[in-house]
Amino acid sequence: MEGIKSRLRVIAPVAVSLAMVASIVLAGVIFAGHSGPQATKARPEEGGTVVVTNDIYTVSVQDEEGASGVGTFTVATGDNHPQPNENVLYAGADLDPWSTYLTVRVYDTSTDYVTTTDTVSSAFSAVDMDSLSPSVSQTSRSITVAWTTPESLAVEQVTEVQGTNLANSRVRVTTTATNQDSVAHSIGIRYEWDLMIDGSDDAWFKPRNPDGDWTEAETDYGTPAFERFETTNDPNSPLFSIFGSVNGPVAFSPAPTPPDRLVYASWADAFGAAFDYTPTGQSGMDSAALYYWGDTAGNAIVVNPGASISVTQYLYAVPPGNVPPTTDPVTVTDLTSPTPTISWVYFDPEGAPQAQYEVEVWTGPNGTGAVMWDPAAGSGTDTSVVYGGDPLTIGQTYYARVRANDGELWGDWA
Repeated sequence: MEGIKSRLRVIAPVAVSLAMVASIVLAGVIFAGHSGPQATKARPEEGGTVVVTNDIYTVSVQDEEGASGVGTFTVATGDNHPQPNENVLYAGADLDPWSTYLTVRVYDTSTDYVTTTDTVSSAFSAVDMDSLSPSVSQTSRSITVAWTTPESLAVEQVTEVQGTNLANSRVRVTTTATNQDSVAHSIGIRYEWDLMIDGSDDAWFKPRNPDGDWTEAETDYGTPAFERFETTNDPNSPLFSIFGSVNGPVAFSPAPTPPDRLVYASWADAFGAAFDYTPTGQSGMDSAALYYWGDTAGNAIVVNPGASISVTQYLYAVPPGNVPPTTDPVTVTDLTSPTPTISWVYFDPEGAPQAQYEVEVWTGPNGTGAVMWDPAAGSGTDTSVVYGGDPLTIGQTYYARVRANDGELWGDWA
């Protein structure tokens, strides 16, 4: 059953102040669709929001302290997406970040640093990262938030929109921790993504490549072996799907960082838990994805003095049906040979394998000038060929281009 949040969210019971109790009583709203006792929580007053877009995806990041937490973020489809201005993460279409957040756990000081203002930690001290004097900077495509913890860990979160069209666009989230201390620190990183497709806050979940079954019940995948996951509003009548990176796709740059643990979780309960979360098997709930790196003390990430570690994940949304594949980037090696090698990186948004490919070499860019090589289309999944066209002249510039077919559609030339 779909959870309804608007500006009121449903969370697991936590210790509350008298002021919080007053706001709960005044809210006076009860939501169905979540098993077990729940509490309602009024959305804090808005602070500032920084927004970047490539017109396929729009990313909003909180940049003022005290409201929902600096660095909380959300995502929506953009004006040029086939389903424009729809939620990808909760409240993305409203440019209202707060329900998706980062936690950095420092095991040796028993501290959880969180970018939201509304979580608790069962075993460690939970510290709101707004207290760490965050700084926010922006480019045309990315937003960077930086903090420094009392342990002299410099933490940086970069949210970026990549690409220029539906097939090659995605949202990247990279978190880097640099140890500026004189001693090593053991850390864990968790991201909680509040999934939402249009108005459906109870997205279904499915492992992809290798594929698993669709589920709407909480599932702990442990150390996942699949390439990515897919979520959608209804597998039988999808508006669009959200894909999240896990062990790939390999076409993305920088490469996604495989998580130590992945959980398809109830947002209502996971949101209020700063780091540790054990699913109870709820079904049809307001859903979230939890990424963990260094999820236990035994596999914590050790960051030595002067060293840095980074974790990266991606998400993107595609409509039902087929989106053509991409072959970007194209590279050429063995340039001193008369028969150089032409290679490309194949990526299909739905995960379909490459069925055919075409390679051409011209004297001018974008298929202009004289054609030097135009062989018949190849079949299969090979992603490199050896040049076999007319003799090449030393000192002359040539242009190679490649496109691929996923069994249904040809992609653009790259």
